[in-house]
Amino acid sequence: MWMLGDHPSAAEGIVKHTLCTRSSSSYCCTTPSENSGFEGDIIYVKKCSGGYYVYRIPNLKHWGYRAVCSVRDSSDPCLDSNCKYGCVNNNGKFECTCPPDMVKSGDKCVLPCQVNNPGCSHKCVNQADGTTTCRCPFYLTLGTDNKTCSE
Repeated sequence: MWMLGDHPSAAEGIVKHTLCTRSSSSYCCTTPSENSGFEGDIIYVKKCSGGYYVYRIPNLKHWGYRAVCSVRDSSDPCLDSNCKYGCVNNNGKFECTCPPDMVKSGDKCVLPCQVNNPGCSHKCVNQADGTTTCRCPFYLTLGTDNKTCSE
């Protein structure tokens, strides 16, 4: 048994295809007739997260089969990545991404203050929006450059 047509993308949702089989030495793909009331040999397919597909065959009892295998989509390199926060397919290779409040440092996502203390002479404070603010000890004043503390 096989499906006539391509597997859908996640954006396409559930698609309807013709279901085919081989019986004895002949191959058969039956398209349902709109006027016959016969649902025909059809299959509904949906792409799920993780790169797997779900199949629904309304007339499975007609076929005599009870098991349907799932196929994993191997075209997305992000499925095999170990990215912690997110991943994008960059021309067939995975690239890990960071959440908005973090920056990439090598292969890791870190808080912005962890990378070179963003030029702050004393203390760096991470903000929720991914920006940083320099702070000074109580006995010093933050300079006009917003990075250097002085007396």
